[in-house]
Amino acid sequence: MNTLQRSEQLGEILGRPVITFTGNTNLRIEGHKGVTEYETAHVTVRLGKYNLRVEGVGLAISSINSDCLTLTGEIQSVRFES
Repeated sequence: MNTLQRSEQLGEILGRPVITFTGNTNLRIEGHKGVTEYETAHVTVRLGKYNLRVEGVGLAISSINSDCLTLTGEIQSVRFES
């Protein structure tokens, strides 16, 4: 079992989102609760109790479904907001 499979299982067990970065150009969020803001310079994603704000250049949602969201573009900062 690889690390990604273990982190996905941990997220399911704890009921918390799993956030995976690939360099600074790809961000995958499993267990999101929706998008509250979406522009090419920033995206805010609900994670339940907290929001995740991603700032960068040329940000785009490359895929989204009820559980998983993938952002692409140049990611410059990520922060949790309450």
